[in-house]
Amino acid sequence: MKKLGEFIDKKKKDTRFKRAGQGHSLQEERKIPESSSASTTQVRRPPSQGSQQAGTAALQRFETEQKVSQKPKKELSIWKTQIKQEVEREQEAAAAATNQERKQNQPTPAQAYHDNDAPVSVTGIFYQCPLCSTAATQKDLPAHMEDCFLTLVSADPIQGSCTMINSLNRDFEKLKLGKDTLCKYIDNVCNNPGEEKYLKIRVGNKAFQERVCSLKGAIEYLQAVGFQQKELPHQDVPEIFWVLSEEFATNMERLKSCKESLQTAETIRPSLSRDMKILKPQSGPLRFRLPDEFFRITAEEAKREQEMRRDVIEKSEQLRTRAMKAADEQNEKRQYKYTVIRVRFADDHVLQGTFHARDKLSEVTDFVRSALVNDWQPFILSDPTGPLVEKEDTSLLQLKLAPAAQLTFAWDPQIMAEIAAAQGSSEMSSPLKPELIALCQTL
Repeated sequence: MKKLGEFIDKKKKDTRFKRAGQGHSLQEERKIPESSSASTTQVRRPPSQGSQQAGTAALQRFETEQKVSQKPKKELSIWKTQIKQEVEREQEAAAAATNQERKQNQPTPAQAYHDNDAPVSVTGIFYQCPLCSTAATQKDLPAHMEDCFLTLVSADPIQGSCTMINSLNRDFEKLKLGKDTLCKYIDNVCNNPGEEKYLKIRVGNKAFQERVCSLKGAIEYLQAVGFQQKELPHQDVPEIFWVLSEEFATNMERLKSCKESLQTAETIRPSLSRDMKILKPQSGPLRFRLPDEFFRITAEEAKREQEMRRDVIEKSEQLRTRAMKAADEQNEKRQYKYTVIRVRFADDHVLQGTFHARDKLSEVTDFVRSALVNDWQPFILSDPTGPLVEKEDTSLLQLKLAPAAQLTFAWDPQIMAEIAAAQGSSEMSSPLKPELIALCQTL
């Protein structure tokens, strides 16, 4: 076996030796034969148009990368951020377009109606100026009334200024103190004729500033009495004084008349504007939507309501009769300030007005009557519980008609029967005045 293996190895070596080619000695100069491929070299074809475009694109990309790599790190960061933002904007725009297209393709569901979707029943609370009948909000009304009173003062200085004082100052204690001070000035002149110190009032006097200057209409009253402003020395310093001229100081009858006018002047207050509207609903029931003024309460009212709640808790822990509980419920009603009353007529016209919650039902009746053609004819107002007969002296709050309610109008059936018997028919046109119907608003 060993000799067989040696024989095979020898054969393998001989085969490899023969493949290596003809041998030569190390001292012999060796000639390298020329390659036969030199004579048969193939001509290289030019690149195709697609290859040229690919190469040009690769070269441009390489140059762009070289320029980017050469930019400062800060500039490179900004550039990358801008690219990222641009990509994000494009993605968001694409997503929004997709969502919009999806929504357009979907059927629109029927939307539910909410009270907040209803048109505002009233745009606000308005009061009517007693001098010119102009309606204005509570915020704008004082300035408007002051302008009107100044016009009245120019026409009748004494009566105008006295009415202005009584009407524009709502603080009773402050009003009384100011009027007493003005009357005291006149009394001093009448009781001490000829004494100079009682003929002038120093403007810088603390009592004058607190009691008189803060009273609306007081300066106009002093001017109407006959006081004029002058600069006089006071403790070696010039100061402003109201000085009564000698002409008016000697006329005692006139001074007493001015004092009496101040004490007996009437007080005129603005009245709540009914803000009358004639409405014509398109379809469905009328819904109310009221502004915030209908629900605002003063700090005093909030305190009173808190005390009422505390009393309720205390009474709930006590044993009480049914009558006592009913009385408590009557006292615990929420005190709304205003209410909107709508009156629906048989022809579907609706008369709307604004009232104080404490107003009587009789004021609603008078309001409705003012809008009727036949204002002499008796009628009946009804709420969902039935006719409101013999309740004219009951407040709207007690009738649970606040902060909003709808009533139904109907002519008195007995009177209508008499009209039908006399005329042969009781059919009538719209009971509302034509000039009001001409101003009808669609709701």
